[in-house]
Amino acid sequence: MSRRTVLVTGATGTTGSRVLAGLRQRGVAVRPASRRGAPAFDWGDQDTWVDALVDIDTLYVVPPIEDSPTGVPRGMGDISGFCKYAVKQGVDRFVLLSARSGRAGNPEVVAVEDVVKALGVEWTILRPSAFHQNFAENFQLNSANPLRQSIVDGSLEAMDLGSPIDFIDAADIADVAVETLVGTGHHGQTYELSGPRAFPFAEAVRIIARTLDRPIQYTEFQPTAWFERLRATGVDETVIGLVEHVLHSHDSGVFAGEFDTVERLLQRPPRSFEAYVRETAALGVWDMNQAANKAMQHQR
Repeated sequence: MSRRTVLVTGATGTTGSRVLAGLRQRGVAVRPASRRGAPAFDWGDQDTWVDALVDIDTLYVVPPIEDSPTGVPRGMGDISGFCKYAVKQGVDRFVLLSARSGRAGNPEVVAVEDVVKALGVEWTILRPSAFHQNFAENFQLNSANPLRQSIVDGSLEAMDLGSPIDFIDAADIADVAVETLVGTGHHGQTYELSGPRAFPFAEAVRIIARTLDRPIQYTEFQPTAWFERLRATGVDETVIGLVEHVLHSHDSGVFAGEFDTVERLLQRPPRSFEAYVRETAALGVWDMNQAANKAMQHQR
């Protein structure tokens, strides 16, 4: 294993925070990159790029998705500009957190992948499926998680995605990221990352309900109904088209891959959804009484 100095973008996020911890546990020199960090880092502010990249040779890239209803990267100019600048400053290895929809040709996802591939240095692309943590953790800093709140409330409404999903744990993604950031033999690889098995969203809800030992009413609606909701709130038709592309990825089975990448790279099986649910339920984040108490405290 070569000695690397790693900059972790998205360091307060779902995978970034875990990658940061994993690198530190292995004694790797690492710097978190975030707006609130020291030094501060902002994709859209080139003045913050200089200090963030001092003495850095390896970069974990988590494209910014804030203000993106599709959950795919926005601000291509910022991403491309920063990555090219990083190469000029001596970064010679990039690990990109991409998305499974890139496998189906999602244009925004593929565009970011192409940026990294064209840099002329070492690159590895990680394409995980949907995260276990989507059911409990906040998607963005200082934002609520509607899935978690729906589980707390005992009534969950979701879109019919048309095929099973091979949910994966963020800890497994982070462990793979750490290995590719500091290990060898990963240049030019695109790794599809999945959990141990694929299953419908409805089964995920049943597993959570069974673990919590209480009912969760689950209702599926068709994508057309969601598009109507988006249009009613003024979402641009271009964005709706991108959402349709993501849904097509689900419908075509791209999110039902059951790849063995995690086990091959980490020499252990990926964490199951059932194990994730048991551990998360024990923390009380889906507990109705705890949520009620917090609401009462907020009102005081």
